[in-house]
Amino acid sequence: MKKFLCVTLILLCAFSIFAESKGSGASIGFGYQLSNAKAAKTTYQQLVEGDEISSTNELMLDIHGWSVLNQFLRLGGVISGGYFDAKGEPTTTADVEEDESGVGFGDARVAVMPEVFVNFGPINTAMGVAFGGGSIITFINDDNGDNDGEMFFYGFMRPQVTGAFDLGPLGVQVGAGYHLPLAGSDGEFWYIDEDDDTVSNEFEISEMSGFFVKMDIFFGSKTVEE
Repeated sequence: MKKFLCVTLILLCAFSIFAESKGSGASIGFGYQLSNAKAAKTTYQQLVEGDEISSTNELMLDIHGWSVLNQFLRLGGVISGGYFDAKGEPTTTADVEEDESGVGFGDARVAVMPEVFVNFGPINTAMGVAFGGGSIITFINDDNGDNDGEMFFYGFMRPQVTGAFDLGPLGVQVGAGYHLPLAGSDGEFWYIDEDDDTVSNEFEISEMSGFFVKMDIFFGSKTVEE
């Protein structure tokens, strides 16, 4: 998987250097991904008994650069990050002082993404599929630092659709899609309980899949420059 990530980075560099660009641009966007993450939720409920999980959305950050190849096709690269943190809602007054931040993960991703687009005046619509690799980095907020920062690598594809409105020097864009992890190493969340026993909850990389929505601000051109 590490070789796969290296190849992806090389492809990104090659694209930026050699693509015959008829226009280019970049965007930064934020959104939510509705991740499953059963193992993280289960681990949190074991750590903080009596809490009901109330927030399980994964926050997303996307940085996307592209070159316009012709009237219908763009080729770009994506650097993306995610942050999932199981948060609880105390069910008794005795739990009010509990730390609501407990179990979660970061998700670092890099990918190449071809897109097919169509213009309707200042409105640009597109459909693309990103192909790349990522790394799940787990954490548990307890007294044991050994169960933080464990990394599990995977490959993924990410189909998405977007609609953008060009405002001149910049523009706004909304998008939706599905993050689909493919081959990769399974992982686990683990901790040591009060009896000094190790409690482990394993997860398959497919659990990190999910539907997402996002909003971007972009600079540059999404179509062939005049």
